[in-house]
Amino acid sequence: MKRYLLLSILLTLTFSARGEPSAACEKASTTVEINECAKDELELAKTQLRDYYEASLEEHSDDPTLTEAIITAQQKWEAYRSSHCDSIWTMWRDGTIRTVLALSCETTLTKQRTHDLWETFLTNMWEEGTSDFDEPEN
Repeated sequence: MKRYLLLSILLTLTFSARGEPSAACEKASTTVEINECAKDELELAKTQLRDYYEASLEEHSDDPTLTEAIITAQQKWEAYRSSHCDSIWTMWRDGTIRTVLALSCETTLTKQRTHDLWETFLTNMWEEGTSDFDEPEN
C-alpha cells in the first residue's frame, strides 16, 4: 500500500506548473531525486503565490485598511500552512516518505492560496475578464 502511495505522489510531483513532466523528475527513482522534484515544484508554486500576493496588494493600494487585512491574512495563512504540513511530517516521521508528503502538502496549499488571492482580489465579480492576471494553474 505504501509503495502505491509513494508512486502516486511521485507521479503527481513530476509535473511542472504547466502540467508537463520535467525531464529530471520523469526519471526520478530515488528518495533524494523525488524530494528534489518536490522542492522544485514547491518553489514554482511559491513564486507564483508571491506574484499574485504582490499584485493583490498593488491592486488595492488605494485602500490601506484592505491591504493591511490582506497582509495579516497572508501571515496567518503562512502559519497555518506551516503548522498543518508540520503535522503531516510528524505523522510520517518514521518513514522516508515524510519529506515528499510534507512538501506536497505545502505545494497543494500554496496553489490553493494563489487561486484564492486571484479569485478574491484580482478579479471583478461583476465583470468577467477584467483581471490582468490569468487564473493560476493547479
